[in-house]
Amino acid sequence: MAVRGSNIIYSNRQLDLKQENVIHEYMTMLYNEHGFSVKQPTKEQDISGIDVILYRYNKEYLVDERAAIKYLTRDLGAFSFELCKVGYNNSVGWFADKNKLTTHYNIIYPKSQVNDVRNLDSLEAFLLNSKELQEVVFPELQSHGIYFDNIVEFMLRQQNYKGRRYSVINQYMKLVYSECIRPERPINVVINKQYLKDIACDIFYKDFRKE
Repeated sequence: MAVRGSNIIYSNRQLDLKQENVIHEYMTMLYNEHGFSVKQPTKEQDISGIDVILYRYNKEYLVDERAAIKYLTRDLGAFSFELCKVGYNNSVGWFADKNKLTTHYNIIYPKSQVNDVRNLDSLEAFLLNSKELQEVVFPELQSHGIYFDNIVEFMLRQQNYKGRRYSVINQYMKLVYSECIRPERPINVVINKQYLKDIACDIFYKDFRKE
């Protein structure tokens, strides 16, 4: 992403895809180290949200890889899951899309002090069961009276701070409406990193400085 103006951030999808491909190369190495067999998805599966298919112990994992590539120099304490893209006529975000065939998310935290995905210091990732995570998040939002058809209205009632609106849901979850990110203007549920680590099916970690 490139920043233009004081708070507005504009997407650069082509750059994001290139960086995601590099992260996938790192992850393929780690999948193999953890005993997974790796298969690339078909075009149809890719469109349905699957970046890689993993097999281990006679179990199949249809994985959507999600990497925090925009924050390589930071120690992130959470991860964002997209609920709604307000900039696209309030379309459904990837986390809330029931048409996705994904069975698992791989949430990836790459780190590079030189801000270069090809020169990582370390990489940490959590393999999460997508259905189990959704079954935690959506009932919690609904208990606060938040549904897809009123989430934009709800977030617009929250105070704006430098192009973002926040609403704390509980001790490990909050909603963030990033009006400053264009054109998507996403509403994300942001979940505590330690909580995600605690519920992960598998945890990947690599310190490349020791290689």
